[in-house]
Amino acid sequence: MARGAGVPLDRLYAVPRREFVRARNALAAELRERGQPGASRAVKALRRPSAALWAVNQLARRDRVGLERLLRAVDRLRAAQLGQPTPATFPAATAEYRTVLQALVGQAAAGLRAAGEPPSPATVERIRTTLQGAAADDQARVRLRHGDLPAEVGPRGFAAFGAAPALASRPAPSRRPAGPGPAPSRPAPPAPGRPGDADSARGAAERARRAQAAHEAERAAATARTALAEAEAAAAARHRELEAAQRAFRAARAHARRLAAALAGAERQARALAARARRAGPAPRDPG
Repeated sequence: MARGAGVPLDRLYAVPRREFVRARNALAAELRERGQPGASRAVKALRRPSAALWAVNQLARRDRVGLERLLRAVDRLRAAQLGQPTPATFPAATAEYRTVLQALVGQAAAGLRAAGEPPSPATVERIRTTLQGAAADDQARVRLRHGDLPAEVGPRGFAAFGAAPALASRPAPSRRPAGPGPAPSRPAPPAPGRPGDADSARGAAERARRAQAAHEAERAAATARTALAEAEAAAAARHRELEAAQRAFRAARAHARRLAAALAGAERQARALAARARRAGPAPRDPG
């Protein structure tokens, strides 16, 4: 179900897992009352997320910056597998990816413990594979960013990162058997150049240039996404501070109103006492 259809799924996926069914039914009833029976039925059909899926979805709300770091690390690892900018960047990109992934897995598991659902080792592993699969899939990572993945994502979506690139690996040297052996064969002389070789070389160079440009554009986009996430986090913090200040102001204003009412009451009582005293006249003098 698309988020753009007027269905507030973000609100539904943000509730504690134990409250999902109640919140889902309430949302379905709300949509039905708003004249959206199709959306109501679709929401009613949603199943409560697994512990692993719920924990992954909360990362978009608890650590948006860390999630963007993971997506950026995936993009760098993809580029490194293609030897961009050089094959030597693959080990560093792999180490960065594993570090960021492990940190997010730990945070997701901690979120489950804080919610009263200590995760089992199997659940932690499902958190890891879902993060891997969603981060590597261009469509799933959109849902991951919004924190409304509808289902766990298996490791098959991460097959592109299953092995080191061919440019970064070399075959191990073979041992020659003891004793005399056949004479090593001489390398064949290079084939004479053909008219199409230059065109092929130019085409390969153009493809490499385009791939590098696409990689640089993606890196710039990832940097912009991270900056946006940090700005949104800062804005959210300022918004919370503003709400706290507004609550304090309202409480102080209510207290001031209560004090003003008490003062007005005291003044009315003082005036009434003074009026009674005037009506009673002066106090009688003591004859002694």
